[in-house]
Amino acid sequence: MDHQLLKFIQDSRIVGLDPFFKLICEQTTSITIGAIAALIFMGLIFKQHKRLTMVGMKTLVVILINATVVIVLKNIIQRARPFDTYDDIIKLSSGGSPSFPSGHTAEVFALAFSMLFILKNKTVFYLFLAWAILIGYSRMSMGVHYPSDVLVGAIIGGGMAYFINFLLEKYLPENSVKGNPEKEVNS
Repeated sequence: MDHQLLKFIQDSRIVGLDPFFKLICEQTTSITIGAIAALIFMGLIFKQHKRLTMVGMKTLVVILINATVVIVLKNIIQRARPFDTYDDIIKLSSGGSPSFPSGHTAEVFALAFSMLFILKNKTVFYLFLAWAILIGYSRMSMGVHYPSDVLVGAIIGGGMAYFINFLLEKYLPENSVKGNPEKEVNS
């Protein structure tokens, strides 16, 4: 079923959008790092936005732990990429490590849910969630991931953001970033 759904997604794509989806596939990590760096930088430069530094640091922790979990799972499970398994799936973007779970999808869902759980801003969350959904779709339309790779990547990313934020709030409450983004972190 995974193969048939992937084949349907790839066959139904708008070919004219392939360059866009290839670009976002290949720039996902750069954009994630850029978003985190922007949060930290803004917090360091603008005192009234000091809280953003803590948000950026917590999000960085989420992304790094999430990446570690994904790499471990990829190396344990060793699922071949769909384009390596099926001749009717066309590889349209990069994808070298094992397929399961989707690291790009896990990364952007971890970033999106960090915006919800750490930044506590639903508007920013919805923007990042839309981005995450686009990345998940692009990984399938480019033929580098099965739908189950993307689904599990999304669950891992969102779950890691929730779990790590829970631990940080529980064990480092003095560094809490709850409240209005305009207020400074209590030291």
